[in-house]
Amino acid sequence: MTNEPIFQTLDSLNIPYEIQEHKAIFSEEDAKDVVIILKGIDVKNLFVKDKNNNYGLVSMDLHRRADLKKIAAQFGFGRLSFCNADELMQYLNITPGSVSPLCLMFDTNCAVKVLSDQSFEGHNVVIHPLRNTASISIKFDDLKRFTEHFGHKWMTGDVYKEEEIWRDVRTLGNIRRLESVARLHKDKPRLQILLCISSRRDVRQRNFEPRM
Repeated sequence: MTNEPIFQTLDSLNIPYEIQEHKAIFSEEDAKDVVIILKGIDVKNLFVKDKNNNYGLVSMDLHRRADLKKIAAQFGFGRLSFCNADELMQYLNITPGSVSPLCLMFDTNCAVKVLSDQSFEGHNVVIHPLRNTASISIKFDDLKRFTEHFGHKWMTGDVYKEEEIWRDVRTLGNIRRLESVARLHKDKPRLQILLCISSRRDVRQRNFEPRM
């Protein structure tokens, strides 16, 4: 057991975790050079606000792109922007690169709303323990229990941009292949596949009805 206060708090709440020390990670690019062997979904956290100074913390899959419009709608906020280092310190007592849902313990006025990827439910997540030179694996249910202990209730939802199923198709000749992609994604009522014709540098968009 470490003497760091965050681990003492986790221990006092009977929340189990696994820890891995590593070099400092300040960005997604830095994370590519670190092999995390912990069980769970690698998480990145976005601290955002709207023009009315409503603040929110979003926890999501490290490898996916956030849809700020979706996130704003779920928070009930206006158009979002990212917070600066001073705001991180003021509200979450943390510096850039080390942001984690565990920081919510410092938001004693519960001024920050919390939203996470709905697919975290039932899984372990990998987050920083208030410093970017280590990561811990913790059950998402236990993470919620930790933040609720400090008065924060979680919202979960869809926080991602729609996946671009087909980014760069260099020929229109193989339409059957494109239709097969549509059939694989028949959960979408209408699948839009982006056809990029590199030789002419123009973009055409065609709709495909999934065949059930």
